[in-house]
Amino acid sequence: PNRNSNVNKWITSFNFGSVLFKGANSHNMIRRIASPSIALARRSGRMLNEDTRARRGVKRVNVGRRRREVTTIAFDGRDVSYFNGGGDLSISTPSTESLIPTDGSITSVAAKNCDTSSSNSQESFMNQIEQWVAMNPKTAPYKAEEALSRLWVAQQEVFSEDPSGDAPILISTESVNRVMKAWEHSGLGIVAAERAERLLRWMEEDLQGARAALLPRADYHSYASVISSWSKAAITESAKPCKSQVVTNSRGRVKQTMISQSTKIGFECAKQSEEMLMKMQREHERRLQEDGAYTDELQPDTALFHHVLRGWSEIKGGTKASATRAIRILDLMQELRHHQSHSESWQGLRFFKILPNLTTYKLAIKAWTSAVHTPEGPDRAEEILRHMLSMSSAGNAADISPDLHCFHMVMSAHAELVRKKRARSDDGVPSVERARKVTALVEWLDLISMRNSKLRPTAETLRIAMHAWVYSHHVDAPQEVEYILSRLIRTDSAETEDYNTLINACSFARGVGVGVIDEDDIDALVQKQMTHLHLFGMAEQALQSLLSSSTAKADSATFSGILRACTNLVPDTDERDAKVLELFRLAYQTEPCDSAVAKATSPERKQSPAGGGCVDANVLRQLRKSLPTTEAYIKARERFESYRLLRAGSSNESAH
Repeated sequence: PNRNSNVNKWITSFNFGSVLFKGANSHNMIRRIASPSIALARRSGRMLNEDTRARRGVKRVNVGRRRREVTTIAFDGRDVSYFNGGGDLSISTPSTESLIPTDGSITSVAAKNCDTSSSNSQESFMNQIEQWVAMNPKTAPYKAEEALSRLWVAQQEVFSEDPSGDAPILISTESVNRVMKAWEHSGLGIVAAERAERLLRWMEEDLQGARAALLPRADYHSYASVISSWSKAAITESAKPCKSQVVTNSRGRVKQTMISQSTKIGFECAKQSEEMLMKMQREHERRLQEDGAYTDELQPDTALFHHVLRGWSEIKGGTKASATRAIRILDLMQELRHHQSHSESWQGLRFFKILPNLTTYKLAIKAWTSAVHTPEGPDRAEEILRHMLSMSSAGNAADISPDLHCFHMVMSAHAELVRKKRARSDDGVPSVERARKVTALVEWLDLISMRNSKLRPTAETLRIAMHAWVYSHHVDAPQEVEYILSRLIRTDSAETEDYNTLINACSFARGVGVGVIDEDDIDALVQKQMTHLHLFGMAEQALQSLLSSSTAKADSATFSGILRACTNLVPDTDERDAKVLELFRLAYQTEPCDSAVAKATSPERKQSPAGGGCVDANVLRQLRKSLPTTEAYIKARERFESYRLLRAGSSNESAH
């Protein structure tokens, strides 16, 4: 519409772009969106009143090179119970003046647009929401809520025109639930959860009167949508980027990582999800007392408890508090299950609605493995895993027998804590002890797999253990990694990264566990050199195994690691310089592995040049550190360039 158009004229000509409310005091609201983006209108909405309508009816929004017109006229909904409560949302505060005439002409238009047949109207309404969700799930709930408001206005008008009580019902519980489901799947975080909860409160508290029994009433699916919306909001809000908060010591090193604001918001959303579940349980018990007979209309089941558990377990940057709240939910499920199984009043009824299963315990394990701000998370997760094994072995709960994913979550949590804390974690447990715990879980799987083939360790299982030992930088790490690599080779599962891991484990094991050695103690110095030479021999043997492997090929990371191992482990003599040049010559004479992924992810300046074999910028940088003088490095580069140009030229000739 242009600046001088009549409001009533463009209301009647636009089907779903306008919204109309009629309250108890005949206030009216219209929201006109001429832009294809509802979100733009919501963000740039302007509150217009009688003084500003004449001079500013259109708000222009620049989007790229296009100019979109957005006009919004808001309504004071204080007299409409739908808007009561709801907290501080991201929408603008409604204006206190009504801009739409109150003679009833607008509401009659809305009534005419609604089908008088209630079943057809509800079916077309839900089909329209499905189309909106398929087109754009982020704008669909706004459109669905606007369409729902039109149905509610039409329903009120039908009631006023037909006081006999035989008026058709245009809005049902399924219709409102479909709108709440659109908010649930919109991915809008806390905004979607708040709007879904407002619809739930509207059905619970605000639909009163003589015809209240005919109007929508909250059911299981209504509560499920709100609980799931808050759970998803916890995950979405906690994953939003925010400025990291750290505490440093006098040297500027990170002493303690503070909990981010996003994690705190996610914690509050998960708390809201839990409170909605408790509210649903209280409402279920209240209806049982009022009706006198058992009904499971609002009885929470395992799926709803899983929604709440998922909110607590998948918060990014979880804490000990979030993991403890998840365990509380698990304890509550077990308590309700025990009560329903042993209480005489529940005998013969559907008490199986709450039954902890494998997914329940997985979420509890994940809650502790995601608690990055507490060092006891992996240990508590392992306790739950061992509890599951003991219960399933005793035959008390065969349906909670852990699978490989449970073991992998616990092992990965131990390995991640080793990577972050290195020598010693905050709880005083050395990193090597956590690496040994990972190895113990692998050995445990080997024993269990004799009875259950589904729990046989896979290549992923062995790689988690391998990384835990490498992160520990312990003197025993190379031997442990070599044993794990041999298992991968026997099953034809070894990849290039696995060989590189062993080479790096050898190169970084220098000096770890050796202690202070007196320079005059010749025997100790000789023993140290022998240990280092043994480690370098392991790295060189891994390189030879990789070059002769039929399932993996060497790359630039392989030769960068072997050059580093030679520099760190071999004594600084002319023999080491000759060995470095020999390894470098082998690097540019070896055909690189054709990895399209590596070429796509690495910058062009770091890729191997044409005819350069496995030599890239990292190999050249390590070569410069390994050679004693600049002249030796320049000579090695000249020989490499001569070989590369000759090889590139022969490749071009063969191509032509």
